[in-house]
Amino acid sequence: MKPKLTTVLLFVAGVGLGVVIGRVSWPWGEGARPPAPSSVAQGAVRRVPGRVAEPPPAQSGLLASNRVPVAQVEATVRSALAGGGRARRRELLLRLAESIDLADIPSALKLLAKRTEPDVRYVLETRLLARWAARDSAPALAYAQGLPASKARASAMDAVVQGWADNDPGAAARWASQLSSASQRNRLLKVALNALVADDPKAALDLARSLKPGATAAGLQASVFSQWADADPAGAAAAATGAQVNDAGVLGAIASAWATVDPAAAVSWVNGLPESPRKREMLRGFCDALAQADPKLATDFVSSLPEGTGRNAGIASVASALAESDLNAAVLWLGQLTNQPARDEALRRIAVPWAQTAPQAAATYALSLEPGRARSELVGAVAFSFGESDPMGGVAWANQLPLGTERNSAFGQIVTAWAGQDPASAAAFALNQTAGDLQGNLISAAVPLWAASDPASAGNWVADNIAGQSQAGALADVASAWARRSPEDAMAFVARLPVGEAQNTAASSVVASWAASDPASAAGWVGQFPEGALRDQCVRTVMLSWAGRDLAGATAWLQGMSAGASRDAAVGSLVGVLAQSDPAAAAALADSIADAQQRIWQMERAARAWLQADQAAARTWVQNSALSPQAKTRLLGSSSTP
Repeated sequence: MKPKLTTVLLFVAGVGLGVVIGRVSWPWGEGARPPAPSSVAQGAVRRVPGRVAEPPPAQSGLLASNRVPVAQVEATVRSALAGGGRARRRELLLRLAESIDLADIPSALKLLAKRTEPDVRYVLETRLLARWAARDSAPALAYAQGLPASKARASAMDAVVQGWADNDPGAAARWASQLSSASQRNRLLKVALNALVADDPKAALDLARSLKPGATAAGLQASVFSQWADADPAGAAAAATGAQVNDAGVLGAIASAWATVDPAAAVSWVNGLPESPRKREMLRGFCDALAQADPKLATDFVSSLPEGTGRNAGIASVASALAESDLNAAVLWLGQLTNQPARDEALRRIAVPWAQTAPQAAATYALSLEPGRARSELVGAVAFSFGESDPMGGVAWANQLPLGTERNSAFGQIVTAWAGQDPASAAAFALNQTAGDLQGNLISAAVPLWAASDPASAGNWVADNIAGQSQAGALADVASAWARRSPEDAMAFVARLPVGEAQNTAASSVVASWAASDPASAAGWVGQFPEGALRDQCVRTVMLSWAGRDLAGATAWLQGMSAGASRDAAVGSLVGVLAQSDPAAAAALADSIADAQQRIWQMERAARAWLQADQAAARTWVQNSALSPQAKTRLLGSSSTP
């Protein structure tokens, strides 16, 4: 009777949730765009350090009509969290963030502090903090600094500094540069500098260069130069030359950005740089950009470079760009290259487009090459192209290859492409090969693609033609693909399989696919499984998926479970999710596991996460917990025991 009760409970919970959702009316209308952020409202808004003026009256009236009062925030959050996939939930929460009045943000944050869902903390709350800080940085900063030390606090600080920097980047950057904590200073200073460089790149660079020399300072300077180059490559180049910058990443970012707007000037600047390993290192990215902007200038430039790895990398980049715009020119240029390493690099870049456009010519050329990476990649590209357009012609060509890895790999590429067009014929070809690794690999390539388009035929073929361990794996592929199309049909397919390893593997695949889209329904099916390892494994899978998208729903499912191995499995998965956002709750939940060994392991897991987020509270919990003295010592050190 238990599966029926579980189904009823899930149905009732769903109806109840639907009633709650039905009461929420999104003020902007379903599918409409959210109102514009008030911190970037159009009109004459005067910038005041640390504070943003309210929008002009006409704009205020428009925004006011789309407001969500604090009293409706909780219901609107529940509706958003039940709104579908991750992208949809994020969209709805961001809409809500823009629809709460600026004056109501402190009250809304106080209300939301009780919620632990990652989407609420890292999407809704951070956007609210950014809006608040853009208007009035001081109280927003005080709020974020008052949060307990945790990942959520770090995210909140990032949001506040971002909002502050959107309004007054100089002040935000100067404040961040004075922080005593090196890790916090570096992280927040980067946030502020990203905004400052748009206003005053020289000031941003001066601030970055004023920091203590080291990897962090160098990284911040590189970030400033990169953004500066996007807006003003000539100015960034002049500043880099004046500062005698010798960082390959910085030089490459400037040169690449410049090449897109003025290729000749960029080449002149690069040619004027002193020869060094750093200069050679930056050539690949520069040649990519230059070839996109001016292929003829790019070929002339790389031909003028001295022999070496830098020139070879440049030639490969130019060949790739040429192949996109003029494949015949790229192939012709390939034939003119006399340096074999450079020619091999260029060939690897044009192999796929050449094989797709002229497979016969590419196939003939591939057979003329010496063994090596370039030949292997061209053979693979040719084989795949044949599989799409002329599979049996590809098989005849592949039979000219020497026995061994290269030929087997070519057959694999042919069958993979073939199965995308005619999976039944591709599978029949695979089955006709001599029993062994090659046959097994080809079947493994064909069956999943067949199952994606026609799972019933693929499943019948597997059942009729394959046996043993290979059959179990192939049936799992079919079941997984079927579950993505129709979970109910996949369930029926699994039920028809003989009891044993193949059925268990297929059932696990169905649960994994189904739980990703509809964890509640997947949970209902898993609840009908007999007690045992399969049920426990599937419970873990469902809980992990469900808790990641709907923590409240997953928790309600757990509360309906009886004590036992399945509940312990569910708790273990939920502890793993909660440990990242609410380690205190994770620790309390872990203590409810019935199995002693699992309970200790999960309690220690939660405690380790808690110690990283809030060491004082976590130490107190560990010391007062039922963990053994040895476990406490592992977590806290030798001072943990009396």
